Amino acid sequence: MRLIKGPPPVSRTLDAREAGWHLLAEPGAGRFTAQALLLAAPLLAAAFVVLVDSKPFLKSEPAALAALLAFFAAMVPAHEIVHALAYPRGSGPSTSSSGRGRGGDWSTSSTTRLSRGAA
Repeated sequence: MRLIKGPPPVSRTLDAREAGWHLLAEPGAGRFTAQALLLAAPLLAAAFVVLVDSKPFLKSEPAALAALLAFFAAMVPAHEIVHALAYPRGSGPSTSSSGRGRGGDWSTSSTTRLSRGAA
């Protein structure tokens, strides 16, 4: 076994279409967005409750408010650094590589699965 970057090499031993394999449909961008919003909503609600509860403390302690604002200001470049480390060439998760082999296009996206049976 070896690790490769980019599209997988074309198999010399298996033609997936001839073997009766079919590409399954990937969820669309709208479905991904809905799932992300549903997962983020409870976290945002909890953060809002904590922020509202800490409002009296933040008003009474100027250093605490300054620390909170500095934390938020530091999160923006930290977030972007994580993006730069995860996707060094600028291609994000919405970009999928595809290899063109004898059997047609085969996406390397993590959500694509092959299935046997009728299309």
